[in-house]
Amino acid sequence: MEQKRDRYWGVPLAKPRVALSAPIAHANTTMTNADESYQYSRHCTKCGWSEEQTLSKRDAAFQLLPSRSEPCPNCSAESLFGGLEQPALTPEILTEWATDPTLYFMEQDEELVLADEAYVETLIAVLDKGVALPQKHGIIIEALCIIVFDNLNPQNNLPSAEREQTAQRVVAELIKRKPMVLEHRHAVMDYVQKVVFPKLDIAI
Repeated sequence: MEQKRDRYWGVPLAKPRVALSAPIAHANTTMTNADESYQYSRHCTKCGWSEEQTLSKRDAAFQLLPSRSEPCPNCSAESLFGGLEQPALTPEILTEWATDPTLYFMEQDEELVLADEAYVETLIAVLDKGVALPQKHGIIIEALCIIVFDNLNPQNNLPSAEREQTAQRVVAELIKRKPMVLEHRHAVMDYVQKVVFPKLDIAI
C-alpha cells in the first residue's frame, strides 16, 4: 500500500488555486485503486447533501477537483467543506509540477508536502535535470532544508541514529548544491536556517 495523507478544509480558502475556485469543507476520501483512482466526496453542512467523485492520481495530487467551484445543488449553499487524500508523489508528478507554473500541491506551505524523506532522491534529480522553474527550485531547496531541520530538531523528534543519518545524507546533497542553496536562501524560513545553514557552512 502506498503512502497516503489526508487534507481537510474547515474554512473557505483565502486565495483560490488553479481548478479550485470555490471553498469546500468536509470531504471523506478513500482510495479505490492503489495506483490510479481516488474517491473524493464533499458534504453540505447546511442540508446534509453529499456526493462522491472518482479522481485520477494526478488530479488528486494537484487537487484538480471538478466540483469545487459549484454550490450545493440541493440548497445552493456556497461554502461547502471538504478534504482530500494526498497520494504519494511519483517522479512523473513531481517533474510535471516542477515545470508547470499553474500546478500546485497546496496553495501555501507547499514545501511541507515535499519535505518527506521518501522524495529526497526525486527532488535532487529534478534539481539536477535543470528543468524546474526558478520558483519551484526555491520550494525544493526549502523542502530539503526542512527535512534536515525536522530530523535534527529535538523539539520535533527524539534524537536517534536513524534521524541523524537522514539529516546528514540530505546535508551532503545540499552541500554539493551550495550555490543553488545560496541563490534560494530567501525561501528558507529563518528558524530553519539557524539549524541547517551552519551544517552547510553558510553564514546566517
